[in-house]
Amino acid sequence: MLDCQVQEHKLAKLKSMQDEQLENSGNQQAFLQWQAEEQRKQQDAKTKALSERAERERQVQAHREARASEEARRKAEEERQAAQLAQQLEAERQENIAKKMRKREAMLKTFESNQAEIQKRKERAVREREEDNAMMEAQAQLLLQQEQKRQEMLNA
Repeated sequence: MLDCQVQEHKLAKLKSMQDEQLENSGNQQAFLQWQAEEQRKQQDAKTKALSERAERERQVQAHREARASEEARRKAEEERQAAQLAQQLEAERQENIAKKMRKREAMLKTFESNQAEIQKRKERAVREREEDNAMMEAQAQLLLQQEQKRQEMLNA
């Protein structure tokens, strides 16, 4: 009977060990599931943080690109306006040069016209003087001839 009790005690102990192993196995399985769930949560949190960081970096990069694009557009507009102003100034300069040239040409024509008028007046004055001289000489000749005739008549 002792043997039977020892056997029962061994069986009970064995059963108790099996139950404990089974319980430990269940606890271990639950722990492993909890651990896997925690690792998944940590991985999800890391993924979310990386995703958010990537989104922030994308937004910052998009902002930089927009700012660079706006700066390039502004610079191009300034260059276009500067080129337009330079073109306008050059056109005004060319117009001023053309006005000065027209004024000089008009002054030259006036000068030439005045010179021609002066030359005509000089020539007319010379001609009139020559005509006056010729007339005076003709009168002097006529007077001289008259005087000679009178002298001849007196002497005759």
